[in-house]
Amino acid sequence: SIAQATTLPLVAITAHEALQRLQLHSNDSLLIMGGSGGVGRMAIQLARLQGAQVTATAGSEARQQQLRSLGVEAYHHNDV
Repeated sequence: SIAQATTLPLVAITAHEALQRLQLHSNDSLLIMGGSGGVGRMAIQLARLQGAQVTATAGSEARQQQLRSLGVEAYHHNDV
């Protein structure tokens, strides 16, 4: 939808700037709390493109599965 498309730039910029401030490099490990949200998912994808190993948390098994499909280790918030 138009509304969904208009949020992409904000989500992408937020994730990109956060990773830049971390000075993330290839082979770094990164934990993203709340990885199943919009910024979290974008950060996962950008970090993986940079070669980082990513672990993320999600609140339900379904969301954990979504994160695993992005190629990350996913855990329930209480497991970390």
